[in-house]
Amino acid sequence: MKQKLGEEYLNHTKSILKTKLNGKNTIKAISTYATPVLTFSFGIVKWTRTDLEELQTKMRMLLTRYRFHHPRAAKERLTPLRQMGGRGLIDITQLHDKQVKFLQTYLLNK
Repeated sequence: MKQKLGEEYLNHTKSILKTKLNGKNTIKAISTYATPVLTFSFGIVKWTRTDLEELQTKMRMLLTRYRFHHPRAAKERLTPLRQMGGRGLIDITQLHDKQVKFLQTYLLNK
């Protein structure tokens, strides 16, 4: 299931990158179209830290292949907000931790 979700996430991202949108709109499209594929599985499917890091690496390779991110550019600059000098891409590992924590508190309160 993890492999299927990862492929779906990367396919959605690839279709967005093929459109040649500008930087801000590309990030916004990835955040609204590709990221929810993974978000809905967090807390249900057991994702390990290495699985998420591997998926982020594949994501960066896609961004480089479609000339959205330079190969020698700092990968740390992708995740900070645009107002802070970054690109605003959502970090999957932080999103996973946040979603699992919210799910845990929701289930404990109910």
